[in-house]
Amino acid sequence: MYSAAPVALAGPGAAVAAPAPVPDPSAAGLPLVTTTFGILVGGRPVSTDFQEVVPGARYTAFVARPSEAEYVSLFLLPGMAFPPDKGITIMYAFAPFEDWTTLGVLTPDRPSGTFRTGWPALPSLSPAEHPYAMIGLAVEPLDAVSSVGQALASAEYDKLGFAELVAGDLVRFLSSFAQSTPGGERIVLPPTAIDRWKERFTDKFRREGPGFLYKKASTSA
Repeated sequence: MYSAAPVALAGPGAAVAAPAPVPDPSAAGLPLVTTTFGILVGGRPVSTDFQEVVPGARYTAFVARPSEAEYVSLFLLPGMAFPPDKGITIMYAFAPFEDWTTLGVLTPDRPSGTFRTGWPALPSLSPAEHPYAMIGLAVEPLDAVSSVGQALASAEYDKLGFAELVAGDLVRFLSSFAQSTPGGERIVLPPTAIDRWKERFTDKFRREGPGFLYKKASTSA
């Protein structure tokens, strides 16, 4: 969705002492828009400094110290409104700002949102190498944005379903330790039970992929 234009922005490529300030958006010579969008990372001030890369269509902003930003909130500022036929696809990228990942969408019915980034869990996202993330906003036809939103929702549902399968596998493994006692059937776990399950799960996943979980689920259904 994005051209290479954001790569030319000044700031992220330079070595910056921590904690890194957000680069001065005006340094790139692109128009600065401060009355349309807001971005908030928990524990930090709201920022409204977005650069207009393509007039009326593409905007970018920096987030400093992304390894500390578990959630990012984006919203239209008071007094602003979406055209009824437009929406916004929200993306992010790290230096050199060429590979963009979709984070979420904003629509006329949902002009604000809080999005889980997952950045703190990325082992490659060291503060020294990546002092900034770049947020990209793409204003697009509402039908296209709605399709992106549906795809993201489906992906989240798939993640939940997979998590439920993993939990089911753990329950089945722990149930194998059930014993009959005078007080009824009890699950008596050895201290190494969870480690044994994890080793077993990892081995099967490496040999068979996630398919073994679905096979077990269909067998037990």
